[in-house]
Amino acid sequence: MAKLQSSFKNMLLVLTGISLFAAFALASVYTVTKDPIDEAKAAKQQSAIEQVLPAFNSLGEAEIVTIDGVEMNVIKAFDASGNYLGAAVESYSNNGFGGEVRIMVGFDKNGSIINYSVLEQKETPGLGTKMVDWFKPQVEKEKSLIEKIFGFKVASVERNSSIVGKNPGENKISVVQDGGEIDAMTASTISSRAFLEAVQYAYAAYINDPDYKIDTTSGATDSSEETEEESPLEPEMVESAVATSAVATSAVAAPQATMPDPFVTEEDNSNGTHVIEDTINREEVPSPEVEAAVEEQTMPQPVDTATIPQTTETMQDGHSETHVME
Repeated sequence: MAKLQSSFKNMLLVLTGISLFAAFALASVYTVTKDPIDEAKAAKQQSAIEQVLPAFNSLGEAEIVTIDGVEMNVIKAFDASGNYLGAAVESYSNNGFGGEVRIMVGFDKNGSIINYSVLEQKETPGLGTKMVDWFKPQVEKEKSLIEKIFGFKVASVERNSSIVGKNPGENKISVVQDGGEIDAMTASTISSRAFLEAVQYAYAAYINDPDYKIDTTSGATDSSEETEEESPLEPEMVESAVATSAVATSAVAAPQATMPDPFVTEEDNSNGTHVIEDTINREEVPSPEVEAAVEEQTMPQPVDTATIPQTTETMQDGHSETHVME
């Protein structure tokens, strides 16, 4: 078999063949997985509808309502007698920290929120992902093993984060930082704003009012940031900070007490010494006069050379003889 020559024409044919094969493979995979993916989405949507609505007998056809360019599905629910029970609205917001946040919100016939379900979100794990349960009523947690052993209970922090039972037409469904009534998720204010924005759009679609005012405050920041915008401190942290500040303020404001001088100097005229007293040691220090007298006595006295006898040394017969001269 002859070797294929390297030329522009041959390279183009080879690359075209590889591209066509890859495209065919991808199309085949999409075709094979499309139906299961659609079925999974439909099942998840149906489950969400059942979660956010009271028991119903039948559902109406999905109605598409557009508010500010946002298309939402409104699905009405009826009982066995055909009475209107409420509606489930599929809504979304593109202002999440990780992108789109898609939810299903159920409203009763008076417009109050029955429940919600998160369909899709790409928020930060452990932070924005808490939206799945954060905006529902708090559930008392089971006691930990330590609490069971020692018989005590750790008090949980009460928060006003639930939207269940609230009517967006009567309650301000936005985070506290924006003047609303809902406590944002800890360290996830951006995700909280996006979620509540989607809830507001759902309510606008539910009442089918294009003029309904949506609070679109997103608080979005540069996508290069790794952490979300800070949320307010937890109540116990605020109380601790206030207590610490009060202690520090009282310590600064308190008048400084005048401390007595720990060293007291007294002159003892009887022995010519100065007595220095402190709270730890007591010692006697000689006075300057006594020190001068001691120093004078210990200094070497000059020698009078006139009184020293003069001597001479001579040698006689190998012996040394010393003579004193007067």
